[in-house]
Amino acid sequence: MNDAIQQYELDLLGYPMREPADISASYLAGMVERVATRDGEMLVCVAGGQPVGFACGYRATDDDNLVDAAFNQFALLADLFVDPAYRAQGIAQALLDTLANRMRDKGCTWLRISAKSKNRAAISAYLRFGFDPYEITFTKAL
Repeated sequence: MNDAIQQYELDLLGYPMREPADISASYLAGMVERVATRDGEMLVCVAGGQPVGFACGYRATDDDNLVDAAFNQFALLADLFVDPAYRAQGIAQALLDTLANRMRDKGCTWLRISAKSKNRAAISAYLRFGFDPYEITFTKAL
């Protein structure tokens, strides 16, 4: 499933990205470490004995001096993915709700997620799930 999310973004974006096979193991290892060291959660949805979706989140901090200090302490939804064959069945919403509740129980009051700008499906879903855009990052080739 980790390869699937990496391949999805590679196909979608068109930016210089590494091949999923080159990063999948290290990406997953990094995610597991952050969950373990930052009071996080990793959730997997299983159907028919196979993983069909997952969500991963953990505590994170920001250094934005323009906002209240409490806003700089949040839960970061690092990944949310549902196999395309299982989308539009409420799996992403259920994973998101469960992760949000667990992180709230750990004292978090904000939940953040980011998406690549070309991933319109993710952006649309996050807006439907009640997220508001907070900050936009621009890039330009030199």
